[in-house]
Amino acid sequence: MNRLSTRYFVGRHKFSDSLCVSIPEPYFYNDGAFALLHEMDSAIPFGLTVGTIHELSTLCKACTDIMDVLLNKVFILDVDLDAFSTVDPFREYYNPEQFALIDKLFTPPRAPQLQVPNQEEDEPPNLQVIFASASLAAKVASDARRQQLEHLKAMMRTLGSGVSLSDDVIANDPNEVCALCALLLSLENTDNETYFTTPVRAAIESTFNAAVCFAEKSNSPPCNVVKND
Repeated sequence: MNRLSTRYFVGRHKFSDSLCVSIPEPYFYNDGAFALLHEMDSAIPFGLTVGTIHELSTLCKACTDIMDVLLNKVFILDVDLDAFSTVDPFREYYNPEQFALIDKLFTPPRAPQLQVPNQEEDEPPNLQVIFASASLAAKVASDARRQQLEHLKAMMRTLGSGVSLSDDVIANDPNEVCALCALLLSLENTDNETYFTTPVRAAIESTFNAAVCFAEKSNSPPCNVVKND
């Protein structure tokens, strides 16, 4: 097993107060869980060893290699055997049209391209420069992801209080508001009961109708209400 031990940090984000790490990987920044060291409070260093197990390795050999790394060391063992790691349970609750709306609303923003200076072909890569560039790109993506999720939560909190979204919020991105309201309105069960109180449903419907009007004015095709099968 190839081993490369790298030092990272884990701590609380100074502004969001959420736990974050300094590992510039999509797994973290797509969840808004990446931060640079100076953005953390109470940062704690830790070592991460990544082991690449070749296809020819047997399971027993892989276990032996892993134990060689972990023996007599403090470690965290994460075994993903829960339902979320083996199947997608949401496929049982949402239809394809609803999933299309969920993807439209919750797909993370793309990270920017790495800004790495040009170098000679025979020159070895500068890993520090590459890591610094990857960290800056991860910061941009993570910040955008947190902003995206906070924006969605703010809209849902407003609608959940029985208040329609303001024209300014709707006009900023009518298609996003259309998608959100269409998704919420589709959450009906087979008994034709709703998950919402009358004021909340009225707020969602009025916001949806307003978003449709804004979308038509901007020549953007609005989404339609989707029924839950």
